[in-house]
Amino acid sequence: MEEQKPTEPSSPEIAPAAPVAPQGQPPVAETVIAPTAQSPVPPAPEAPKSNKKMLMIIGVVIVLLILAAVAVLAFTQMQRPTETAMEPSPTPEAMIEEPTPTPEAMVVDTTGWESYAGEGYTLMYPSTFTASDTEENGDKGVSLLMHGEIQKNSGRTQTELFDGVVVKTLLAKETGQTLEEYSSSEYQIAKSGLDPNSDDYFTDLVKTAIAGQDAYVYDIHGYSDAKVYYLSVNENILKIIVIYAGSEDDVPGYLSLADQILSTFEFTQ
Repeated sequence: MEEQKPTEPSSPEIAPAAPVAPQGQPPVAETVIAPTAQSPVPPAPEAPKSNKKMLMIIGVVIVLLILAAVAVLAFTQMQRPTETAMEPSPTPEAMIEEPTPTPEAMVVDTTGWESYAGEGYTLMYPSTFTASDTEENGDKGVSLLMHGEIQKNSGRTQTELFDGVVVKTLLAKETGQTLEEYSSSEYQIAKSGLDPNSDDYFTDLVKTAIAGQDAYVYDIHGYSDAKVYYLSVNENILKIIVIYAGSEDDVPGYLSLADQILSTFEFTQ
C-alpha cells in the first residue's frame, strides 16, 4: 500500500507565487492585498404608514393655524386706520351748539319794562336791569346789566361779572360792507385773537333772524361765555353782545332774559 501523506489545510485565497528574478538580480517582493469581506448593512426599518399619515395631518393643521393667525393680524391692522378715519376725535370747533330759538318767536309780558331808543332801533328791558351808555372803538350803544343774587350778596358788583348777564348794543356806521361780509370779517378777527393754549372755543357763524330781518350769530365758550349777533340797521351794522356767567342752575335763566329782551327789538326810521 501506498503511504498517505497528510493533507494540508486549504487556504481560501492563495497568493500567486512571486516571480523568479533573473539570475544575478535580487528577488522582487510583491505585495499581496487580500480583499476584505464587507458586512452587509441591514436596511432601515420603515415607519408604519399610520404614523406617517398622522404626522402629515398634524403638519397641515399647524400650517393652517399659522396662516389663519397671519390673516387675522393683517385684517386687524387694515381696520384700525379705517375706524380712526370714520370716527375722528371731537375738536372744540366740532362741538357746535344749535342757535337759540329766534328771539322774535317768543311771547313776552313786558309790563313794567323800560325802553331804550337807539339810532334806528328800540328795545325794552326789565326794571331789574341797569342801563348805561357804552362805546367801543367809536361804536356807540347801550349796556343793560343785571347781577345775579350771588354777586349782589357778595358786595362785589363793581368788579368783573361772575354772576349775571349783560346785553350790549354797538352801532358800526358806514362800514362799506354787507351784513354777511362784516359779520364774517369780525368773526375771523375774533377767532384769530383766541389763545391757542386756552380752552376757549367758538361755534360756527350761523344765520338767524331778529325782528323779521336776517342776522348772524356765534357763541364763545371758555373763560368768558357770550353770544354775538350782527344785523343791519338802515345803512349801518348793529352788533349785539350777550355776556353771561354763573352756576349751571342760573345760566339758563339769564339767557332766557336776554332772549326776551331781543324779542322786543324793533327797527325805526
